Amino acid sequence: FFFFFFFQKNILRRITSLSLPINSLPKEKMALKFDESAIKKAKETLYSSLAGWIVLGYSDANTIALQSKSDRSDVSEMVKELKDDQIQYCLVRLEDSSKDSMVARQDGKQTTKDIFIVWQGPAVRQIEKGKKQGNTGTVSKFLQPFHAELTAVNRANFTEEVVRDKAAPLSGSHVID
Repeated sequence: FFFFFFFQKNILRRITSLSLPINSLPKEKMALKFDESAIKKAKETLYSSLAGWIVLGYSDANTIALQSKSDRSDVSEMVKELKDDQIQYCLVRLEDSSKDSMVARQDGKQTTKDIFIVWQGPAVRQIEKGKKQGNTGTVSKFLQPFHAELTAVNRANFTEEVVRDKAAPLSGSHVID
């Protein structure tokens, strides 16, 4: 017992006496910034229409900027804007053609569904994905409100039909792979 106590005490003393150089300490994470005026204007335009999309991406390591937008709901056009070596954030507005939405609106107006999609290009390195994973929550809060949140990793399956299917409440997986 004495030997164990003595051994443990020496180990603790050695560990606490270690000093690390200042530059080896982890740097604090920089706060994420947004190009607010351009993004807010694009959101307002999107929310005032029945269909469309906006694509956001990194203009530098800590700044999210508007990369492209459209007032059409053609998801295939949006997919062409996505880069294989980047993580990008999309907000898509589609006309809601489900039976529930048709019954719910007594005034005859068409309802819409807003979908937040995180694009992780297939050429993005794992380290980069890990670094930017924490930014997804910040970006989604900035783009709220929306009805569903999806992650897309495969361009071949990224179609409007798949987006509608995956955005349904009972769809199960919310990953477009």
